[in-house]
Amino acid sequence: ILAAVAGADGWTATTAPFAAVAELASWTPRYLGYTAELRQSFAKDGREVGLYVAYYRQQERGRELVTSRNVIVTSEDWRWKQVARSMVDVEWNGGPIGAESLELAGPAVDLEVLRLYWVQGRVTASPYVAKARLAWSRLFGGGDDAALIVAYTPKPASRDDTKAVLRQFLQGVSPNVDRMLNATREASQ
Repeated sequence: ILAAVAGADGWTATTAPFAAVAELASWTPRYLGYTAELRQSFAKDGREVGLYVAYYRQQERGRELVTSRNVIVTSEDWRWKQVARSMVDVEWNGGPIGAESLELAGPAVDLEVLRLYWVQGRVTASPYVAKARLAWSRLFGGGDDAALIVAYTPKPASRDDTKAVLRQFLQGVSPNVDRMLNATREASQ
């Protein structure tokens, strides 16, 4: 079980996720085989951001973080389609890092999504780097605890800079996410 992430920097955890956008209930990243998952919503200055974390431990075939089956949206999903992909710079736990940015078109709302991988306390946007870190950690007895971290927000019709909203969210809340993931890893050892 993953502990709830505390808000920070003005971001407050909310109990009713995306109350104004009911269609968001139909979207979740399509990752399988996780040990635990967390889905939480935050609000600040009239903007809402969702946080999704899938935690992996004792990974084996069919229960691994980095695999071709695990995607943000499947090609068979008729409700949600990935329409854009890029890299953006974000601040994670006080330091700069690249994050994968995806835009999804949905039935009544579009989403801006940032995806990161957390492996043994280190964050990357690259699934290849995540896979290599997992192999390295296993080889040297560090275990295979890892997580998918996804932050997302609806793109309003005005098309304001939702990437900036997500960057601000990660800058403020990432230390708490990192603490929660490290505590989860330490509790299993």
